[in-house]
Amino acid sequence: MDKEFGAGSNDYENTMSQLNHVEHNHHFMKMAQESYNYMLDRMKRDLISYTLTINDLTESLRSKKMITDDETAKCTQSREQKLQSEFRLQQLMKSLEHDQRKRQERITSLNMSIKNKELAIQKRNERKLN
Repeated sequence: MDKEFGAGSNDYENTMSQLNHVEHNHHFMKMAQESYNYMLDRMKRDLISYTLTINDLTESLRSKKMITDDETAKCTQSREQKLQSEFRLQQLMKSLEHDQRKRQERITSLNMSIKNKELAIQKRNERKLN
């Protein structure tokens, strides 16, 4: 009976309105899903790019650390050699000073001996003359 009085057209309009509303929501949700998929894909690409960059930087860091370690080892070895050379030089200088002191003592001892001998000869010569 409602159809006779125009209720059918009212149902049709309601149904069409609901259909438009559902289509609008569907298009909005589809657009949101496409945006989400685009952002997800973009994030995946960025993750891959960042992962490659991280790997490159990690390898570069590892390489530079090896170079730094090598240079540090060389510097340490050079410093050790320098200190050893300085120690050897000091030991050599001490040895030379010791040898020189002994020579000087020997020379002093010989000079004293010569003086004593000269004095003894001089006294003997004086006794012979007396």
